[in-house]
Amino acid sequence: MWKRGSVELAENYKLGVCVSPPIKRNETGYRIGDSHHNARLTDHEIELARQLRAEGMPVGEVARKFDISKGYASKILRYINRL
Repeated sequence: MWKRGSVELAENYKLGVCVSPPIKRNETGYRIGDSHHNARLTDHEIELARQLRAEGMPVGEVARKFDISKGYASKILRYINRL
């Protein structure tokens, strides 16, 4: 797994291995998911937020937990943003 500042990243850098995370793109070539420059949450955080909501956590509480607005949380949880 790629993580900024990780030991694995430092070792790969020393070996000259490409250490950049893969850039996700849609069929038209635009960046999507956590590769997009405006992404506020990682794909893992999106999955976690949806899982918490499925377990019954209110939208407002999910929003507070991830430090995002209630409206943005609602859009994520209803699959309007970050499909």
